[in-house]
Amino acid sequence: LWIPTASVQHYIPPERINLPYLIRFFDGMGKTDFQHEVVEGRVPRTIRRKRRKVARRAITGRIGAAALRLLPMTGNRWVRARLQAARDWAYSEACKQAPARAA
Repeated sequence: LWIPTASVQHYIPPERINLPYLIRFFDGMGKTDFQHEVVEGRVPRTIRRKRRKVARRAITGRIGAAALRLLPMTGNRWVRARLQAARDWAYSEACKQAPARAA
């Protein structure tokens, strides 16, 4: 059923409008990304190499986010960089917990 004139008001509780919550959310997304790749058979045969690559991206992303936060005129770009770093770090941690060689 489609009602073109209908409107929706979204309520977001205050405890979900903060950086620590968003970091936990993106952390969960990174773990989920890895699990989807396992289920779909897209995990590379050598997980260690992928883990290093993603961990490096997470660390540089976090450093970049900190730098952007300090610079004037960058707006909220640092938030996107920090959240992507959290997602990448969680993915690399999921790789670390996986067997060294995928099936």
